[in-house]
Amino acid sequence: MQTKRLGVLFKQSEFELLKEKAKEERKSIAELIRTAVEEKYLLSTKREKMNALNRLFSPDREVSFPPWEELKSGLIEEVNREVETH
Repeated sequence: MQTKRLGVLFKQSEFELLKEKAKEERKSIAELIRTAVEEKYLLSTKREKMNALNRLFSPDREVSFPPWEELKSGLIEEVNREVETH
């Protein structure tokens, strides 16, 4: 349900083309404009977010970690620093 009103000015030729297109598709001009805005500006944002999520959680995503011994020694050093400061 639409709750905001917006006034948009078009050239006469653009308006006539919209009117023809609306008639062909059996829609209002307002509906054509809302659909165009949604497809151009809103869906692309949703699509970009979904693509990012898909890339993030893809099983094909390459993740590399340092060798376990390197991680282990770093964790031990961090714990030792914490113990020394308390």
